[in-house]
Amino acid sequence: MLFSKKHLIFAFIALFFFSGFASAHPTVDALDTALTNSADKKSVKKAIEELMKLGESQVTDLLLEAYPADTFMDYSHPQSIFLVNALSSHGKPEATGFVLETLNALKGSNSPLKPLLIYCLMKAGLKNKDRVGNFLSDYKLEDTDPDTLHAIGVMMEFLDANLSYAENGNPNDVDVDERVAELAKMIQRPWYQCSKKLWSFNPNPQAIFIDSKTQQAWNLTQSGLQELESIPSHLTYDFKFTFSNYNNAPAIAVDLRKTFGSDPHYKGNYGLYLALHEGFHQMYQSRQRFVADKGFQSGSHYPPKVEPRYYRRMMYDYLKSALKGSVDRFTALSKAKYWYNKWRTEFPGELSQNVDRHEGTAMYYDVLAVAIGHKGCSASKSQIISFINKNYDKFFQTPNDFRDEGYNIGALSSLQLWIDGDNWVNTVAQGKSPLEILFSKYAAISDSDNSMIRQEVSAKEAKEALENEKNLHGDVDNFKSQDYVRIAIPNSWNNERLPLLSMVLPQSMPNDSIFITTEGYYSYSYENKQEFIKALGPLPLFKIKSSPCDKSYGYILMSKSDLSIYTNSQVSGANQYAEIAAQGSKVTDKRGLEWFCSK
Repeated sequence: MLFSKKHLIFAFIALFFFSGFASAHPTVDALDTALTNSADKKSVKKAIEELMKLGESQVTDLLLEAYPADTFMDYSHPQSIFLVNALSSHGKPEATGFVLETLNALKGSNSPLKPLLIYCLMKAGLKNKDRVGNFLSDYKLEDTDPDTLHAIGVMMEFLDANLSYAENGNPNDVDVDERVAELAKMIQRPWYQCSKKLWSFNPNPQAIFIDSKTQQAWNLTQSGLQELESIPSHLTYDFKFTFSNYNNAPAIAVDLRKTFGSDPHYKGNYGLYLALHEGFHQMYQSRQRFVADKGFQSGSHYPPKVEPRYYRRMMYDYLKSALKGSVDRFTALSKAKYWYNKWRTEFPGELSQNVDRHEGTAMYYDVLAVAIGHKGCSASKSQIISFINKNYDKFFQTPNDFRDEGYNIGALSSLQLWIDGDNWVNTVAQGKSPLEILFSKYAAISDSDNSMIRQEVSAKEAKEALENEKNLHGDVDNFKSQDYVRIAIPNSWNNERLPLLSMVLPQSMPNDSIFITTEGYYSYSYENKQEFIKALGPLPLFKIKSSPCDKSYGYILMSKSDLSIYTNSQVSGANQYAEIAAQGSKVTDKRGLEWFCSK
């Protein structure tokens, strides 16, 4: 199974009870000494930096001598885990040769540390993309271990993604102090200098930016940007962003090392996007006390329906045309109203589930904030819209599913309301969607069917249906079967979730659950390391609105025939998709369905 950083921290403690490896060079001795003190991260970093000065060839030879491949065969040599974690954390390209040589030596073995070694290449391999990519392509053909193959798949996607970021740079190319100054400059205008130009409610927002590599932190408030003496203690865990508090006030916290792109002006800068978009959710919507969306769910319908997706796509196209001026604005919005009426009348159940209001207004805010951050507070509405249109494809995308629609349609309709200057912000907060407010001002103009767009939407929905069918493994039906157990994953467990494949809203249970299909899932209880849930392949998780298990994260399904032990206090078992070992209690609900509530 893969180990998270928390596992590795626990494992570090065991170093005090193991003797170090023999080494033939003082720099390796220094590294061994540093690794025995898990609290002294500076010493570990310094030791690695000194070792890497010797160059990749010598580093490879020295580390192979001190840490031979057989020490990676199991967990009986904890130093091997610590070494991989340290090399991964510091990301020195000179370590690439050692990792590749070790993986070669472990080829065909059942070493549980092979996936961890592959993830070690995440940073070291960035400087050797082609070399590492070619190695992994060949390695994948010869290795059949599921964990290793999964790690290779994630790594290959990571390398491909980073190659595409070349025009914007990557985290290792960015001067972090310069980046923070750029972010502050871009955010200060919409947040502090002319906040009323975007939103009438101003909660005096703040952001905390951290650099997890150098352990620096900055706080951005109305008073300006201030570097902090250290990262606040409650932000020392891994995250891309998190809702937080600082100095008794809400803040959005962003880890700069987990965002990429160096252009501060567009949504290619993920850190800027997170600060504006997620900050809006936390500091504007929550503090303005937005009325809760009844039945709000975010995901794609399963099985999909073509007609509502087609109606919404037509709405999107006309809203886009109205913004870009390719069709007369009055005509475009009146025809959009026609498709809005058909969608609302024929599919009323989608009204409460769409994300037009919650996510649409957040997207409106981040798009407009970036435009104002770039053009300045004195820019006219026409100048702002011209900038957005010039960079339209960097802000908006043609929606591919139910979830995407709400972001784009909600944002475009909000921009139309902003252009008109109506007092619409408080109305949105009170529960109406921006589409409902906008279209109340227009009479529908009948529109003809567009066979090309209908065909395009139909093809997309058919493709999505096949993908979801493959990833869900029949779990939508199995959920209601008494032959399956619903096993809770507690929030108290440390969850390491690998990339999402999709979020799915089953039509047969619209008010009950949300299925989330992932490429892999690993969850461990640190109070009892014998407890775990581990995915062996694409794994459907599901969340439900009410269940007999308190404070759970989500659930996996397992057939009773796959459970080798199933009592009131313990469950363990495996199938082709997942393994589990947990303690807890068995509960049977009113429908006769069995649940296992892990502790």
